[in-house]
Amino acid sequence: MTLQPQTSPTHAATIQCQRCGAAYRPPALTPHVDCPFCRHRQALEPERLAVLRGYERQVGEDIAAAEKHAQHQATYEKWYGKPEERKNHTAEFFIVAAVCALVAGLVGGVLVAADVVQPMLLPTIVIMGGFLSATAVTYGRMFLQMFRKVDVKRGQLTDVVVACPTCGAPGRLTPGDAIDTCMHCHAALVPEQGAMQQGLDAAARARRRAAIHHYRTEIETHASLYGGGSGRHIAFVVLVPFALMFTVPSIGITFEQLTSGKPLRVAPLLLMFAVCGTLWGIIAMLLWLRWSRRQAIRRGLAPLQQQFQGRLGHGTRALADWLLAHWAGPFPLQRLYTGVNHHLLRGKAGGFEFLIDFHPAKAEHMVTRATLMIPAEIPGVSPMSVEHQATLAALGTQLPAGNSTLNQLALGLRHAGFDLRVSEAGLSASADEELMRALRKRPERLAEWSQVIARCVELVRALGGRPAS
Repeated sequence: MTLQPQTSPTHAATIQCQRCGAAYRPPALTPHVDCPFCRHRQALEPERLAVLRGYERQVGEDIAAAEKHAQHQATYEKWYGKPEERKNHTAEFFIVAAVCALVAGLVGGVLVAADVVQPMLLPTIVIMGGFLSATAVTYGRMFLQMFRKVDVKRGQLTDVVVACPTCGAPGRLTPGDAIDTCMHCHAALVPEQGAMQQGLDAAARARRRAAIHHYRTEIETHASLYGGGSGRHIAFVVLVPFALMFTVPSIGITFEQLTSGKPLRVAPLLLMFAVCGTLWGIIAMLLWLRWSRRQAIRRGLAPLQQQFQGRLGHGTRALADWLLAHWAGPFPLQRLYTGVNHHLLRGKAGGFEFLIDFHPAKAEHMVTRATLMIPAEIPGVSPMSVEHQATLAALGTQLPAGNSTLNQLALGLRHAGFDLRVSEAGLSASADEELMRALRKRPERLAEWSQVIARCVELVRALGGRPAS
């Protein structure tokens, strides 16, 4: 929802003595106030005081939430720097690893020439020296970021413009203040219903701005850390060095024994070459499995891509770019980790943008999922607290109760195996465990999601939603 600040003066009330008729501003709003001119004590309306106290409390909660969002954003900037200052950590890691491996190779060559170490240990020195040094440099630099000083930028509140009921001069009330003083006649200015609504809107805007900046910083930070795609190849980062450490010495020993005329030690060499063959076989099998799974996912998404004129994508960077462009709300951080065969389909249906996020990988730090996300402005959805957002696992809360059309659409989607959620960013439909198991076995079944997309768009309209601006 877009909340626009009001600039035209609205009505304000004042406090007037019941005995002498003077307008004055008491030190505070209490059940009884004393006139500074004739010392007459009079009671204020309890209902009016309760409304003003509730107004102060609600604005205070929004401002406190905005400050928490700003502090979380500052924490990300402290550890990882501002978005414009960030570098590609994956590229940096491999550059440092290459330089350190070159240095380790030179040192190892000198040690081999001096007969300090065996030549067969040189590959181990190069590989382990490069990667261990790169790990120490990269994470050491990130650790030093915690000593950075950053400024917490709090949102600015728009003052409420009111007209003094005593002298008619324009004045300004700070949102959340239940009483202020006219700069011209020094009478009390107490916000009426219209002024309080403007104050609530101003506080909601400040909270929304701070939340959006927080979410964008969070998503951009994780995209910069995991968007390089190196996480998808972590198995090869482990297996390939070990395969090389076994293969190069095995070939070296065999060549040395053949050229020197020494008898071959068949049993140890066969064992070493068996280990080498096993490692390279595992690497080849992983490559084939990933390729075949990727092709199956693409076959499943291809009909939807053609029907909705969509675009395929894969990986954390593509997901983060779509979120930054369309999803104006919190997002579970575990879903931003890079995974194997992580595919996306972006499209538009019925005037609404949508994204299918399919991540079939099973790992402890990753979320196996098949989720349809539709950005929309849905009325009546409360913003999520910062504490809840920090431990967010699902994309929002359960659907609110509605009319028969809404309930029928929701019931049909739930029977089809979808968990429906709404948030300040829009609607999401995630496959349940049974449907997810079926999709992991046969990703081609994603082609059946055409009706799911159409029904979710109808559901958003039944909720009174409109395309996100």
